[in-house]
Amino acid sequence: NPYPILKTLMAKHNICVQAEGGLCPRANGGVIYIQNPDPLGASQHVMGQLTQRVFQRIVNPALLNELIPGLIEDPDNYKSGIVAVRATTDEQDLLNDVLLSGMANKTVDWFSVRAVAVDKMRKDEIG
Repeated sequence: NPYPILKTLMAKHNICVQAEGGLCPRANGGVIYIQNPDPLGASQHVMGQLTQRVFQRIVNPALLNELIPGLIEDPDNYKSGIVAVRATTDEQDLLNDVLLSGMANKTVDWFSVRAVAVDKMRKDEIG
């Protein structure tokens, strides 16, 4: 039960996530606790960006072609992009991209597209 710790030791924090990953630490997107957020604060921004990115990629998978040109060969055919959309809407990867974006002060899409980009490069190399 993390509630006592969240309300005492972590009481001044607005957003708490579980860390994971050894050499490359990441935030686990499966467990996010938000308390007392400022409507214009950082935790509100993080959650807004996270939901916006998931929504955009589900509604318009062709946007992924801006990140990886040619990823979805037929943007009008949803099935051609379903694997890419599933791979790039993982909440954990998107959460880490949002956090990186905040640190870099620019939009970062790295965690969410890395696996799909590698698969595409391998397919392109094989022909």
